[in-house]
Amino acid sequence: MTIWTTWLKEQRQARKIDAGWIVISKGDKALYFSHPIHRTKNFVKNLLNQAWIAWYRVKNRPQCPICGSFMEIAFGRGVKSRYWLCRQDKVRLDWDYGLPERAKKYLKNLRKIRARYLRTRREERKPTHVAMKIRKPWRWRKK
Repeated sequence: MTIWTTWLKEQRQARKIDAGWIVISKGDKALYFSHPIHRTKNFVKNLLNQAWIAWYRVKNRPQCPICGSFMEIAFGRGVKSRYWLCRQDKVRLDWDYGLPERAKKYLKNLRKIRARYLRTRREERKPTHVAMKIRKPWRWRKK
């Protein structure tokens, strides 16, 4: 798991208007990106909440109820959709499986806000997920 945010070396400070992301990767392949976390009043709090949830998912990865092997992160049909998958037995679990209630409550509120925004965009016949569709592909930068 990695926390990404912009740091300007020359000025020795973070960019005033920017975003941060939480990335879960395996080797050099990104398996999960959080939504952008914008530098607003609650930036650090939101970044830490999302980082804690991603950390919890990684550390408490579910095991298949049939064969007992660790499940993998799989891509769902929806934009940014993920779920847990056992490739041997084709068992699927919800992405939020095993998360504490505190995390589920936080995510439910975030998703409610995003759903309202997407619904409004669709009602206004405006495109959705524009920034994500034009963003450059992610590549792991080795140090």
